[in-house]
Amino acid sequence: MQYRIVYQVVPAGIGPDDYEPHELPRAETVLELSDPEPVGMVGAQPLEYGPPIPEVKRAIRTATGLSVDDEPIILRLDPA
Repeated sequence: MQYRIVYQVVPAGIGPDDYEPHELPRAETVLELSDPEPVGMVGAQPLEYGPPIPEVKRAIRTATGLSVDDEPIILRLDPA
């Protein structure tokens, strides 16, 4: 399933006290990720979770050439 992902990247070597969130550039991409998994029902509606955040971060790193030390921060994850 394709997802539109909006994210920011904390570069390697930058700690949480070294930046303000508004200082990091935002990026957006569409990636193919695993389908959501059903986990139960809420009322009459099926409840699904997914894809897992580690999978999303791995996909961003692969698609953009980030190092394993760069930390993607997922802001939005929506079906494309």
